[in-house]
This record gives sequence, C-alpha cells and structure tokens, in this order.
Amino acid sequence: SPGEEYVSPSLLFSFSENGKGSVSRSFHRYMRDRRGCFNPKKERPVVLNSWEGIGTKVSEEEILRMIRDAASLGAEMFVLDDGWFGGKYPRTQECSGGLGDWKVDARKLPNGLKPLLEECRKNDIRFGLWFEPEMVNVKSELYEKHPDWVVRKKDGPLVCGRGGTQLMLDLAKPEVREHVYHAVADVLKANPGIEYVKWDHNMNGSKGTDSDAHNNGALEVMARLRKEFPKVMFQLCASGGGRADVGTMRFFEEFWASDETN
Repeated sequence: SPGEEYVSPSLLFSFSENGKGSVSRSFHRYMRDRRGCFNPKKERPVVLNSWEGIGTKVSEEEILRMIRDAASLGAEMFVLDDGWFGGKYPRTQECSGGLGDWKVDARKLPNGLKPLLEECRKNDIRFGLWFEPEMVNVKSELYEKHPDWVVRKKDGPLVCGRGGTQLMLDLAKPEVREHVYHAVADVLKANPGIEYVKWDHNMNGSKGTDSDAHNNGALEVMARLRKEFPKVMFQLCASGGGRADVGTMRFFEEFWASDETN
C-alpha cells in the first residue's frame, strides 16, 4: 500500500560470461573463502549418532556403552539423538509427546548428562546433543502453557505434522524466539562439555504466520546462538525443513540431507 515498505530476504547472485561452470565455481569460492559457510576450512569429525541404534530408548547404561563402542571404532564425536528429554510427557517414540520440554528426563538419565560427558572425556571422544527447538508436541508442558505460540490460521484447526501431534512454533513472535534461544542455550550453559548440536526440523512449513518474519526469526535465533557459542559445532538436520541454503550455512558447519542416506 502507499507509504508501506517491504524488505526482502537477502539475495546472493553471480554473473559470468563463461557459462554455468564459472558461476558454480564463483559460488564455491564465496562459500569456502569468505563468510558463506561457518568454519569452511575446518575438518569435520567422524560422528556416531545414537538414533539408528536405539531410537528414543535412551538409558544411562546404554548410552555409556555406546560411547565406549564409538570410541573403540575410532569415532571422534558421539551424538545423543532424540529421546533424552521430557517432563510430564515422556518421549517414548519419535511421534510421542515431550517436544518443547527441553530438560533431561530423570527417568532415563537419573544423573543427568554429566556421567555421559565424563565417559566421553575418559574415552577421548567428544559429545553432542539433539534438539528440535522450533517444534512442539500437542502433548507437552510447553503447549499446555502457550497454545498461542504455534503456527495456525486464525480460528482454524491445528495442522499437525509428524505423527499427528507435532506443531511448529511461530518464530515471528519475539517471545517464541526467546524461548527457542533458551531451549538450546540453557542446556549448553549447564553442560559446557557439549561440543556439537544437531538441530532437527521434521515438519514442512504451515500457513498461519508471516513466512518472511518467521524465517527471519529463525535466522535471528541461529545467529545469536552462533555468536554466543562459537566453539560448538552446529549441524542443521534439514530433511524436513529443506534448510540447507546459503542463509543458514553462515551459522552451521554441517548438514544432514536425509535419513535415507543408504
């Protein structure tokens, strides 16, 4: 409308008179030599992730055993995936409740993350942790407290994703961005031995919010965490969100394209 302004997302482009190959190489140079990708020259560690082995069936005994096994195989990083968190609603399977309640589940890990970090130190292997901070389950303490924080059309029905229970938090709202930041930052501050964050996104976008404001909100949180934890390696697990793009590569060092890698 007259007098209004629109600020578009940033655009990166290249021009060449020497064909598509030259354009491609130009982008590669940008990503490798400038600020296109975080830590472009740093060699990534060999990672063993708990998901394919045990899913959400996390226990202290099992994870300690997996850490020792990973180290004996020569892995350099052990990542504890989905299933470590939960409060009122336990995380018993990938489609059950608990998303949004980012505190260690004492029923599974009665001594918290400390014994796992100590076992990693003993076995000369580093430790990482899984989050899906932009999401929430209908069965969660967070949703019970803040049902207005999810993406939904005004007065419309909830549009659920994974398992029929997953919802996307509306990052266009500043209070939601603050929650998502603390969901990750508070765990990292309480456990300074965590050196890797796997940031998952298992749901496509849903209508009901300003998509540009939502995406800008996500990038704002990512940039804030990247600045505060420069030594932590962040992996963007993008198979659901399709987030492996130049915008997010500024803040992430690794990407997981799909669970169907075989």
